[in-house]
Amino acid sequence: MLLDKVMWPVRDIDDEEDCDAESMCHFTGFLRTFIETASSDTLVQLPRFWAGWEVLPSELQVEISGGIFSTCLETLKLPACKKYDDFKEALTSAVHSSHFGFI
Repeated sequence: MLLDKVMWPVRDIDDEEDCDAESMCHFTGFLRTFIETASSDTLVQLPRFWAGWEVLPSELQVEISGGIFSTCLETLKLPACKKYDDFKEALTSAVHSSHFGFI
């Protein structure tokens, strides 16, 4: 159900600062894997971190930021992690350390 709400980023070929399509697929694939394999406790807390509340909004946006995990309204900004284990550890920590997102 959560995956149905995600609006995956689309690479804008006119924007030179966007990451390339391969990198975008790599990083968003990490998020998809995380959602598909996370514990039920983590999945309950993920929308709270991502959007600031437990009720799923109609859409959840994803951006590649290159920095740390952060949220703004209904947008989750993903860092450019090289390994899934690093991604999983960082997102799990972020989700479990924030009561209402928006960090």
